[in-house]
Amino acid sequence: RSPSFSTSSCVCPFGATGPLVMNLNRCKPWGYLKFETVLVLFGVCTLASASSRGISRTPAIGAQQEKFETRTLDLRTASKESFTVPWNFSSVGIEYLNHEVYGGLYAQMIFGESFEEAATSPHPEAHEPVLLSNPMKYTIREGYLTNGMDLQVATVTFTEAEAWCSANDRCCGFTFEGSEQAPATPVNVYFKMSCVFAAASGWWSYTKPAPAMPPAQQGYIGCAGRSNSSSLLSHVSEMWLGVVSENAKGSFNLVVAPPPAPVPSVAFHGAQFQQFTFHSGHGRVGVANHGLNCQHGLFVEAGRSYSGYTFLRTRAWDDRDVVEVVASLEDVATGQVLAQQALSVSTGRKWSRHSLSLRAASGSMCGGVARLQGQVSECSGSFVLATSQPNSTVDVDLTFLAPDAWGLVHAPHAGDLGLPARKDVADMFHKESLKVLRMGGSMCNHGPYRWKDFRGPREKRQPYHGDWYRQPGLVQSRGFGMFEMADLCTAIDCTTIITVNDLEAPDDMADFVEYCWGNATTRFGALRIADGHPEIYNITRVEIGNEVPDLIALTNHTVPIIQAMDKRSLAIGAPLFTFYIGYNIYDSEVLDLEANPGIEYMFNQTAFLGDRVFWDVHVGADPDSVAGWELFFEHFEDLATRLGSKMRAVILEENGNDHGLLRGLGHAAYSNMMHRHARLAPVHGYANALEAWQGMDVEQSFPQGQVFTLPNMTWGQPTYWVIRMVAESYMPNLLQISKEWRTSGQNSLDVIALTSENGSTVVVRAVNWGMSSASIAINFHTSQPPTEFKVLVLEGQSGLPFEENTPGDPFRVSPKNNQQLYEDKLQMLTVPMMAFVVATFRWEEISQSALGSDFIHQMHIEQ
Repeated sequence: RSPSFSTSSCVCPFGATGPLVMNLNRCKPWGYLKFETVLVLFGVCTLASASSRGISRTPAIGAQQEKFETRTLDLRTASKESFTVPWNFSSVGIEYLNHEVYGGLYAQMIFGESFEEAATSPHPEAHEPVLLSNPMKYTIREGYLTNGMDLQVATVTFTEAEAWCSANDRCCGFTFEGSEQAPATPVNVYFKMSCVFAAASGWWSYTKPAPAMPPAQQGYIGCAGRSNSSSLLSHVSEMWLGVVSENAKGSFNLVVAPPPAPVPSVAFHGAQFQQFTFHSGHGRVGVANHGLNCQHGLFVEAGRSYSGYTFLRTRAWDDRDVVEVVASLEDVATGQVLAQQALSVSTGRKWSRHSLSLRAASGSMCGGVARLQGQVSECSGSFVLATSQPNSTVDVDLTFLAPDAWGLVHAPHAGDLGLPARKDVADMFHKESLKVLRMGGSMCNHGPYRWKDFRGPREKRQPYHGDWYRQPGLVQSRGFGMFEMADLCTAIDCTTIITVNDLEAPDDMADFVEYCWGNATTRFGALRIADGHPEIYNITRVEIGNEVPDLIALTNHTVPIIQAMDKRSLAIGAPLFTFYIGYNIYDSEVLDLEANPGIEYMFNQTAFLGDRVFWDVHVGADPDSVAGWELFFEHFEDLATRLGSKMRAVILEENGNDHGLLRGLGHAAYSNMMHRHARLAPVHGYANALEAWQGMDVEQSFPQGQVFTLPNMTWGQPTYWVIRMVAESYMPNLLQISKEWRTSGQNSLDVIALTSENGSTVVVRAVNWGMSSASIAINFHTSQPPTEFKVLVLEGQSGLPFEENTPGDPFRVSPKNNQQLYEDKLQMLTVPMMAFVVATFRWEEISQSALGSDFIHQMHIEQ
């Protein structure tokens, strides 16, 4: 996911005098997209017209929709394809990115669970509230902003760029190439939604200041607004806040294991622990946690119970043998204690585990709050550990808190380990009828990512600096990993694909088979049972490597792993696994054996697997790139046959660095294409499954979640609704229609038609990402008009490609019934511009008995 910008320029065709570029590829991630796609919206070029006009905050839509020439979809003689479309082959991928897991799916409410984050910087003076009307004080640095979605790419002057970004809440900064720090002549400027800085000569970046905390009565909470002037806060872990009340005198110390001392000699978990001391006075001294990034707050529901544990040790500077520590849930907006529990901690040098059980008498508040970088919804709950006894020192390490069974996925098969997965998130997956969840991504390439470090009781799994969380202050938890994902899929009836590091030792991966499937008579089966999980882990699909660039080296690592796993499977009577090759090409023209000799080598070396091996290809998300990948899949099977291989292909990642309307339409176009190749490619995966709504978080990269989370809510982005529309209009048979309905370089419309076994139902799915509506005349397979029809349309309200769903407007882009899009007498279906349409037609007289099985899955939109 590199910072290499790819840009083009265009002259506005609508009478404006200045050029504006909207490059959908933007920071071309890892070369995913070969096609340079530039979309010019109606009227949007007025944004960059005359210098005196500056840049409008909201692009105009302008011209009315025009229509394509009406075309006829002829189904009268369309025959069924020879294969059956798999029942919802849609898949989503989950990885440690944008808090999909830690801070999202993982039900752990405490973020910074073992105080591994760096100490905070001293704050000698209180932050003053930053109001949106104040002039911006940009941070100016030599270098570029990368890893963020471009709001706009425009050719403007520095003055125009500064004015536009200052007026746009979603703009966190902008960057441009050139020798001048503030050029008076127009340059190509990239306006960013998320700002990650990289030093480089010849580039300049301007970033807005991080928002400080406005007055408490407005509901802002957490570390985003540290207003305590005490320099003692510099000794508190970055994801926590120090608590000192009344006239208490206290101190804090973030204790770090001094190298080369072994970690367990200092901390219970990880390399650090938090220490606080109550010296004298009245009140209390302790630490408070405000959830994800110390800013989202905790959602506490009245009457609900929460449980967990914390590891403590204490010292008393008198003759006491016990120090009392109080654990509490509190509302920072009202100061109310929602629940509390007294813990008696014996003094001494040993860590002790203390169970937490808190039942909230009242709940915390949650709501939308205007931020400089968009709309962020936060909750007012916090978790506090504190002592009210002077002359006491308390050490705190790993702390876990989650809802009781009411808020978790029901998973009795998880044994004593349990399954700490948020029920509301899993419910979203269930509504999509997802049958495949993949856990994998760039996180798997990182050195410490080995399966044996993710097994057993969570308190024994050590944290680490992962692929996306290597920077100081960003530490990854191993509390929810591949085995929790397997248990989640067992609970919601799906299949899991686990990606492992291709440098895992073959013997270790053989042990993995035994750990998942072995009984008590096997070494690793007995270990799994001792770990608290008597039931097997139902894992039969493993991907080896993720986006490994050297295919020959990857093959040489992969084959011994596969052979060792197969040997162990046969030895213990476990199923033989299905394998995925993590070469993950990005170029749809890669099937050139002369240019890439590793392809033939891989096919030959894995031929012994028969049809138990898949090539995982990763694609872009621009709908215009679909045509190139269509050719890839058409040529793939011929190549495999010629090389004597039964290997098939899947898409496990569809990447696009965005989550708005156009991203959803791109997924719909890829879905149509993958339906046409379902015999070869039975899984179509989207990246990424989840994302924590985090407009203020600087580490946000690739904001492409299809479901967004906050402590108090989950909601779908446009792709989520596309996946549901596809699943709930399932038909087993694809009809063979003319290739003119496929996308191409000149065609921004893609259409497929499906039918039930007996022809009583026909479904037409049409995606149109062009700027004109399309009219489709349908000639059905019967002369009788359909008895009934239903038309669902997914479209935006502004006509802009990046339109998204927010906490305050979570159904803005969601499917709507629109029967007016089908003219019954003319048998004419209209597909609006920038829209995905699913039209279902039924004929009762053909077969009444078949309707039940075909129409079980109906669209239920929760609004």
